[in-house]
Amino acid sequence: MENILKSAKNLIPWKLRYWIKLTEAKHPGLIPSVFKQKSEPKHYNDVFYQALETMGIENLKEKVICEMGPGQFLSHAFLAYQLGADRTYLLEIDDFAGQDEDAKMSRALLLRAGMKKIRNLPEMEEWGTWKKCLKMLNARYYTDGIEGYRRIPDNTVDFVFSFSVAEHIRKNVIRETMQEMYRFMKHGGISYHAVDLKDHFGGGKNHLRFSETDWEDSIHYKMDNYTNRISCSELIAMWKECGFSVSYLKREKMDKRKLLQRRQMNSVFSDMSEKDFATGSFVVILRK
Repeated sequence: MENILKSAKNLIPWKLRYWIKLTEAKHPGLIPSVFKQKSEPKHYNDVFYQALETMGIENLKEKVICEMGPGQFLSHAFLAYQLGADRTYLLEIDDFAGQDEDAKMSRALLLRAGMKKIRNLPEMEEWGTWKKCLKMLNARYYTDGIEGYRRIPDNTVDFVFSFSVAEHIRKNVIRETMQEMYRFMKHGGISYHAVDLKDHFGGGKNHLRFSETDWEDSIHYKMDNYTNRISCSELIAMWKECGFSVSYLKREKMDKRKLLQRRQMNSVFSDMSEKDFATGSFVVILRK
């Protein structure tokens, strides 16, 4: 059923997808959740494992980690605990995971076979809500946006991760968000960010058609696929201005069939380089 829905969505023209998302933002709950694309726990965990591999990390023993924008899943806190993490911070703009709901054991919470486990999860009999579980794992789940970042003490976090999150941070707070990340990371700390620069309603770059005034209004921000339209080069420059150095950068090119003509872009993007225009996604590792 899920694959059928996904295939059907891929046939929807971007203009119709945009209209649907905008209508849903204006009238929350109008579109049944069954028709909304959901992340899969396996994919969510796989990107975490990929990040560790890219960073050359085998375990997190006695480390403090932070994940920006975990979305609807909390499993990375469970994986980090088994890898030996001393503490985990999960930072969100809302409680998308439902921390007051009863926790249920699943394969997604267990470390992948073959990885070096430092410790086991608490016994199932001790579990209650997800909130209680996180407390047992010495994990903090802050759901109030930038305020959550501010609660993390200076120079205390070893590793920061984000997976398709940086592009969703609203433009008027992204610089402060990255400054806070720099503040709470330890000297020598490392952060990993996978960033998707496509339009999130068709896999193209049709979001570059809109003016800044239209795109950054409150309704567009409420769309669940809002992106800030900041290019790879602009994000890299921002991180460097915050004090980070770039130790790894890998860009992935767009499918040429989904690229706009430059004349179709709004004039605000007239200075975007061809390299940034053709970049669909990228992975970067930053060091403090």
